[in-house]
Amino acid sequence: DGFAYSGRWRIEGERSVAGRNARLRLRAFTRLVHLVLSGRGTVEVLVDGRRTQVVRVTANKLYTLADFGKRADRTVELGLTPGLAAYAFTFGSEPGSGDLGVRPGVRGLRPSGVSPS
Repeated sequence: DGFAYSGRWRIEGERSVAGRNARLRLRAFTRLVHLVLSGRGTVEVLVDGRRTQVVRVTANKLYTLADFGKRADRTVELGLTPGLAAYAFTFGSEPGSGDLGVRPGVRGLRPSGVSPS
């Protein structure tokens, strides 16, 4: 499991702020993919290369970006409007179960070797 940035990003202490052509790509074995976002704009969600939805971000909160119905190994790509801030992914196996299904090493939005600006 892991993720990668593409496009322009400003990496800060607790968040990553989207710039021009900002995208996040992650691979995870999970049922649910959530991301804490703030600002105003949209997130285009692609699963295994296919567009599944566009999420409108209007408040600082946890957004559900994907629900696969059952745990599966998937690639999720997100295209974010410039100015949106991404804070932390969470992953789960059942809605409301408290089982986050998080694998070690996938906690926040700072890849190894990147320090805050």
